Amino acid sequence: MVRLRRRRYGEGAKAALLGRREAELEQSRLEREDTLCHDSLTEPERRWLRERRSEDAKRWGLLADLSPEHLPYAA
Repeated sequence: MVRLRRRRYGEGAKAALLGRREAELEQSRLEREDTLCHDSLTEPERRWLRERRSEDAKRWGLLADLSPEHLPYAA
């Protein structure tokens, strides 16, 4: 029983730490929509990206279609 409590406490502590980090990152969200580097995107390209970007990209204000499978070295 004690072992189970410790495990739960460990997970709770990790969750709390992640929550604090997420709150810190939240302050870094873009105020306006932006690309990762292509300011010269045409309006049709921007529209295409808006329709296909991930929910995370949308939340962070990025016009990008990257997904985890595009970044195998980041895993």
